Amino acid sequence: MEKEHELAKEIRDATEGRVLPLRAGWSGNSAIPAPDLLIPLNGTLRAVELKTSNQRRMTVTPDDVQDIGWWVEEQKEVPTIAYLAVKFSYYEVYTGALPEVATDTTEAFRHWAAKAPFDTNVTASGNLTIGNPSHYDVDHTSAQLSKGDGVAMLEKLNEDKHSNLVSVTDVLKQSDDYWG
Repeated sequence: MEKEHELAKEIRDATEGRVLPLRAGWSGNSAIPAPDLLIPLNGTLRAVELKTSNQRRMTVTPDDVQDIGWWVEEQKEVPTIAYLAVKFSYYEVYTGALPEVATDTTEAFRHWAAKAPFDTNVTASGNLTIGNPSHYDVDHTSAQLSKGDGVAMLEKLNEDKHSNLVSVTDVLKQSDDYWG
């Protein structure tokens, strides 16, 4: 939970308060399923599940991303996009989209694995395994060379096809009845 708070603060600071991520408290134990972070960005809501590890391999199960799948499926007021972020000790956080996570977790994991800079596999049982960069010959930024995990996450969130959408505020400002 500490890493989620740290990321939320880094994103807020990096955007000078323009983007205010919400850490969904007790995301795994809430009456309403909730991702670890909800980030309003460019007219969309980004639902992020964060996994951290210092082990040789990390395993993400379909149950681990069930809450963000639910958000993507049920949230109709604001377009919501699912992401999986992974943080290995001594390395920069990596964030990747999970398209179709609400309907096909295995395919979402395959998509994520194909784009990730890690040694990744989707197992026969449908789990995603991710190798720690310390143990595999992969090209991923160390924490020492990183601009910060919040900045790294924002950069990845801004790379997708949704990064050029117009925000709700920008649309409202065009109205004569804008109250802000």
